Amino acid sequence: MSAFTSSPFSLTLGTLITIQVKAKNEYGWASSYSPSNIAGVVVETPPQTPSSAPVKGSSTSASQIEISFSSVSDATSYNLYWDEGLGGSLSLLVQLQGTSYIQTIAVQPGWNYTYAYSAMNIFGESGQSPSVSIQAVSVPSKMLAPLLTVIGTEVKISWLVPDNGGSAIIGY
Repeated sequence: MSAFTSSPFSLTLGTLITIQVKAKNEYGWASSYSPSNIAGVVVETPPQTPSSAPVKGSSTSASQIEISFSSVSDATSYNLYWDEGLGGSLSLLVQLQGTSYIQTIAVQPGWNYTYAYSAMNIFGESGQSPSVSIQAVSVPSKMLAPLLTVIGTEVKISWLVPDNGGSAIIGY
């Protein structure tokens, strides 16, 4: 059926196709076409390939990654793919009914993860969306009060290093 959705036909999902035929032999064509088939056939195809990459959600941190993406017309579910933080090819992470997901398992602070998604319906799976790289990081945690120690005429200031949120601390 996918041949009917591309050029030269460019039919859309749900279009009813009916057919008439006539025969030809070495002496020419029959005088008329057959009656149309009554039932016809409906064009049925997988969803279109998503055109936009998944988006990093605001609750992404060093321990979880929130992903959302645009819905696709005619999709009934979605497959979310990832690279497991190792680079290279993407593998199936999860099948979803909605367009958002929070990953809390197998997330390492500071690692970069690449994600893409595809759309599904009863006729098959679309191609994968463009991919996005998301780093499992957040801002550093709130620091404890600094410790002040007087040594003669000098004051020593010290503090405990906070959780870095998955990214090296570059200043205080």
